[in-house]
Amino acid sequence: MKDIQKFLFGLIVTGLGALAATTVPNVFQPGTPIKASEVNANFTALQTGLNALETKLPLKTADLTDGSVTAPKFSTQNPVSNGKFLSYNGSSLVWADGTAGTVGPQGPKGDPGTNGNTVLSGSGAPTASLGANGDFYLDSAASVLYGPKANNVWPASGTSLKGPQGNTGAQGLQGAPGPQGQPGVSGYQRVVITLSNQTLGAFGENVQFVNCPTGKRVVGGGLIVFNAVGRWLNGTNGPSSDTQWVVALENFSNATITAGQINIYAICVTAN
Repeated sequence: MKDIQKFLFGLIVTGLGALAATTVPNVFQPGTPIKASEVNANFTALQTGLNALETKLPLKTADLTDGSVTAPKFSTQNPVSNGKFLSYNGSSLVWADGTAGTVGPQGPKGDPGTNGNTVLSGSGAPTASLGANGDFYLDSAASVLYGPKANNVWPASGTSLKGPQGNTGAQGLQGAPGPQGQPGVSGYQRVVITLSNQTLGAFGENVQFVNCPTGKRVVGGGLIVFNAVGRWLNGTNGPSSDTQWVVALENFSNATITAGQINIYAICVTAN
């Protein structure tokens, strides 16, 4: 009983963490007699302190095993929560968040980061002086990717970005019919007149006509001279009407000219 002061305050401190000091009037020393009035006075002081605590905190009381001393204990409705502190809200103890602190000062500047790799491009394989170690290079002409460059050397061969040849596709759908064309020609016929052993005097002219058959129109013509002596000139060579081709043979020299054979022809067709 002489250590009752330390015992009771130990229970209070253990249960609550911290309490205001309560002064007891009598302190007992080992080997000294005690009086009942002094013990009662100490209990009265302790009871007064406990009553004061019960008005400030939601406390419960628990009987000690010997039934001679009553000590307070507290309980909370909420379990322990990490990062929070115990607070009294007027009726019970609760775990609450602390007030946010002020923002700390800005930290020092960090160390420079390592350089990132670069993807270069061009036409043809990369040259040894191009790029840095870790870089890649795209040959846009051949669609080949080289890299990464290591020990200042590009890989001897790159990776082709082209896929394998695909399979032949299915037959496409039949297209829509085209528009109606213009009327064509038919009844092609080559009409020829033959002139044998022709002679043309100095500065002379010989005009010949080739006519198409009835119902046909001329679309072309011409002449062929065989075994000529002297210079035969073609002064006129063309259509004279829709159905006739005309050829004018000319001699612009002062000497007579001859030809073994002259074929004059017209191309005739049936007009639709």
